Amino acid sequence: MAITDSLTHHHRTRIEAFFDQHGLTSVYDLQLPFPLKNAENFENADLDRLLSYCIKNNIDPGKIVISESTLNVLHNTPFIHVHFPINLINHYTLQESIEQTPTKHFNYLAGNYHYDRYMLLQGFMENDLLDNMHWSAYRNINTDIHRHHHFTNEFLDFCKTNTPRTLVQLNSHNCYPEDILDSNLYVDGAFIKDANNMDNQIFSDSAITITVDTMANTLPKLYNSTWHDISKETNLTMFYTAKIIKPIKHKRPFINLIGKGKDADKYLTSMGFQTFNSIWNEDYYSAETPKERVDQVVNLCYNLSKQSAKDIFNDTKDICNYNYNILTQTDWIEWYLNQIQQTFLIKQAIT
Repeated sequence: MAITDSLTHHHRTRIEAFFDQHGLTSVYDLQLPFPLKNAENFENADLDRLLSYCIKNNIDPGKIVISESTLNVLHNTPFIHVHFPINLINHYTLQESIEQTPTKHFNYLAGNYHYDRYMLLQGFMENDLLDNMHWSAYRNINTDIHRHHHFTNEFLDFCKTNTPRTLVQLNSHNCYPEDILDSNLYVDGAFIKDANNMDNQIFSDSAITITVDTMANTLPKLYNSTWHDISKETNLTMFYTAKIIKPIKHKRPFINLIGKGKDADKYLTSMGFQTFNSIWNEDYYSAETPKERVDQVVNLCYNLSKQSAKDIFNDTKDICNYNYNILTQTDWIEWYLNQIQQTFLIKQAIT
């Protein structure tokens, strides 16, 4: 399944015409004797395998385009390896929430269990912030896979009583999402689709959205490690995922923990979006370790909780409207094709 399969016919035709004009081939159009990864990332081993195939079959790898919805910082390859903004292109599938003054400071839809997500939830609990937010956590803490963890006994007891916690609109349920949500909201019966609109009221009623992207998840043994050491062990980082689209489409500010690495805000600003460093401290983007990043977000949220949700809503409205216009008015197909052209020109200049 190619990454473009969810596009409209018009969008696919534009991309195909560009590829034909420049003699390019999508990696998904190669007749490969092995399956390609259809998940959120390619890894170095995947690219090495592709390069060997191209060399063996006299295919110019410099004309092969690898497009990803997320983008790893991988070793140099001759491929045209670019970010494909599928979630930005398909933003129209999200129906934006109504504009209203929020009553809660935050929404933190933690979702499925991941270590960093629940460490952040622990920080919110310890600082008495949960009453200031709409929050969910679909699964119990898995101490079988994370035996050596940083969870406190108090937090473990809290989770035994309060998770799983699923929100439908503004109503919380102390049960698993599959027990109360319609099955058509699932992918492979396990993961809830990011594009579902069951939570529009949650965005309307909260001033700030807090997200921890799937691949921001680390292991307990890496929680105090530097991002440099983490990248050497995992070979993973992150561009962004669909979770950032919701607050932008709903005209809400965001505190977003993106991937395994520093300075992820630069990915967003490079696409034209604004973050909120003019309104609050965004040092967490440049935190040295996962723990430092989580701790800084907890401290930030604690400080923001001292302001009124109404003031936060009013103070961030201009940036939120600006980001909404960037999302909805940018030609993201053109943006993607420009990325290919720029990468192609840079590689030609180098060689």
